[in-house]
Amino acid sequence: MNHVADILDRSKTIHLSKRADYTTKTDENPYENFQRSSLLATWFPSDYVSFAVLIGTKLARLASLLTKEKLGIKPNNESIDDSFLDLVTYCALFYGYWKSKQEILPSGSIESPKIKSCFVHEFFNASCPACVDNLK
Repeated sequence: MNHVADILDRSKTIHLSKRADYTTKTDENPYENFQRSSLLATWFPSDYVSFAVLIGTKLARLASLLTKEKLGIKPNNESIDDSFLDLVTYCALFYGYWKSKQEILPSGSIESPKIKSCFVHEFFNASCPACVDNLK
């Protein structure tokens, strides 16, 4: 048995099923959710981007599911309820992370500390624009 061909066939079936749920139009742009969440991620400082991407992707999926619901199309995989609950969870995690990063300054104001480096710095030993901006 060819395990590689088997996993690729199974992956294709799952991909097509999920793509049907997570695109808003019948002509289906398979990159729609990624494009939407990447735009949202540009609004956040680098240390919050991972949360923004997860929340953005969930919002993009939810938009697709709700659009299809209006057309009478039911989801194949993830329910609308599950999408809302996932979104609440991601937001709660984001809030918890943000709160954990807070520093009380002597003046009593609250400020989010700057990150020292990012994944690009640590993994590739290279600089990136987000860290350069954040370290100023």
